[in-house]
Amino acid sequence: MDTRRRSLMVATLLAALAGCTSPPATLELVGVAQKALSDARVYQDQRHQEAMGNLDSLASSMDAAFDADVRLVAAGGITAPDGKAVALTPEWVISARKGYAAGRDTLTAQRQRMESGHSQQQDNLSAAAEALDLAKALIIQSSVLNEQARHILMSLQGKANP
Repeated sequence: MDTRRRSLMVATLLAALAGCTSPPATLELVGVAQKALSDARVYQDQRHQEAMGNLDSLASSMDAAFDADVRLVAAGGITAPDGKAVALTPEWVISARKGYAAGRDTLTAQRQRMESGHSQQQDNLSAAAEALDLAKALIIQSSVLNEQARHILMSLQGKANP
């Protein structure tokens, strides 16, 4: 088998393996996936902001509840099981503060977990976006290579048929 014929077969095989189709449909799918990732990022940001707002509201409610309890005890509005008014003593304030502080610590820990989870989700979306950008570049590069292979094949076919 002569060199021209072998080159023609290799070029034909390369063209068949690479595919000689244009990339518009595939690029359109990549575009749809990129839009979906963008929408997912917006959705995740909105959910995160709502969740952070809820935690802020809970913290404010806890602060208001502590203040209300202190005022209520100071006014004699809370009674012990024996029916006597609970006195606003240093011990009561320290005990109540510890309880509210534990609740605030729980909210802080929840906030940290949510921030960490949100950051990880955003990193994952960014990685997916980068992968789609790479896929898009590879599709375009493949199309260019396919076109070059097609020209080489046509050139070789022209030389093979004098």
